[in-house]
Amino acid sequence: MSRRVASIDVGTNAIRFFAVEMEGDSIVRILAEERFPVRFGHGVFSEGHIIPEASSAALDGLERAAARMKELGIQKYRAVATSAVR
Repeated sequence: MSRRVASIDVGTNAIRFFAVEMEGDSIVRILAEERFPVRFGHGVFSEGHIIPEASSAALDGLERAAARMKELGIQKYRAVATSAVR
């Protein structure tokens, strides 16, 4: 039985979205691979906090990833974030 899974990596400069279809422990095919620029690091490392523009870009990127997961019928996903977000 195949299943569709995805990952969301919220990094210092971009959100990366990766979705695949799996059979057992093997990837059958890549469904999507996208990158959404956010630039968290710009504000965090220069001003000590996440700037509003980066927050807006991140929200947009996460909404786009969520829409893609719904569109692709993703059954499970995992999201992780870099230290710039924490």
